[in-house]
Amino acid sequence: MFFFLTLYLQQVLHYSPIITGLLFLPLGMAVFVMSVLAPRLLVQLTPRTVITAGMLTAATGLALMTGIAPGRSHLPSGLLGGFLMMCGLGLSLVPATIVATKGLPPGLSGVGSALMNTSRLLGGALGLAILVTLAGAHTRADRDVSITQALTDGFSHSLAISAVICLVAAVAALVLLRAGAGHPHVDRVSQPHKAPHRGPGS
Repeated sequence: MFFFLTLYLQQVLHYSPIITGLLFLPLGMAVFVMSVLAPRLLVQLTPRTVITAGMLTAATGLALMTGIAPGRSHLPSGLLGGFLMMCGLGLSLVPATIVATKGLPPGLSGVGSALMNTSRLLGGALGLAILVTLAGAHTRADRDVSITQALTDGFSHSLAISAVICLVAAVAALVLLRAGAGHPHVDRVSQPHKAPHRGPGS
């Protein structure tokens, strides 16, 4: 999202790098605040609920961002959509980490965390490469419009695909995760109760 939004702001709207950076500040604050808020929500809600809500919020933001256009204000589509997308991302990161590492033996918790981080980085790199390829192909296919409109159409096309991916992730979290998976209260209740040891004379 940051990649396409940066290109849109600088190549289509012709904003300077400083203005572009300033417009990203609310997005960074959104993911920070929601990452801090997510653990508090997990006290009352299950990770499945929080992840599903986060992915739906991210999908909504990305869907709004598909409305970007060369002659349109950046505020309603780009800024608001990006803000919602980053809120959803921050809301999903913490419970996703808990679900990925909860229940692993202590000796494997580091391996599980490393595998999760590697999958995030690899998925981000591979996903960006695919989305950039699709955006470029869509841009080259728009031969009857201006270059700025063709670029924007390509960005919107990839943002729409990203919104669908987030929607699929929300459905997967809702369907595949158990209701209490990773929830601390459920995990404590589900642990087997050990009867106290009594001596021979008790």
